Amino acid sequence: MNNTQLFGDKLFFAIELGAPTTQGKSKLGFWIENKRLGNFTKSGELKYSIKAFQQFINNKDFYYLTLLDNKTPVEIFEYFLCFDLLNSRKKSDVEEVERRLKFYLFFGDQFANQTGGFILLYTSGMVIFIIKRPMNGPVDRYDVPFQFFCDTFNNYIEYLSKAYVN
Repeated sequence: MNNTQLFGDKLFFAIELGAPTTQGKSKLGFWIENKRLGNFTKSGELKYSIKAFQQFINNKDFYYLTLLDNKTPVEIFEYFLCFDLLNSRKKSDVEEVERRLKFYLFFGDQFANQTGGFILLYTSGMVIFIIKRPMNGPVDRYDVPFQFFCDTFNNYIEYLSKAYVN
């Protein structure tokens, strides 16, 4: 991990930032329970991670639905894939698909993967990561204390503001 910055704690939640390739672009990854999330082989614009974080924390109550209570990680992930509504042409179903799509936050190209992905949810002071690993990988759930998540992201943002201003 040469030339990387780490914010937070890999055991709980951390952000790993690679050396910038160009102004505003870098490799980026998240760590949760010592497992990396994100593709640390490609660079992307970091502004997307900041925008997604701010959207999430400023609207955190939006990012949970009581109907998700007692659902498994697989059931939650499949709910947001909208398999149950894909073939419908009813206006109400189209609107429901559009509502569910608002749960997807774009943190950058480093996290874009056609066969995997993740969703952030918020409830009871916790950020819930529902992560689908690439290919036929498992769907897992990780709970991170909201304050730790925010502190980690704010340290990352503060570092970027100093590193890219100078």
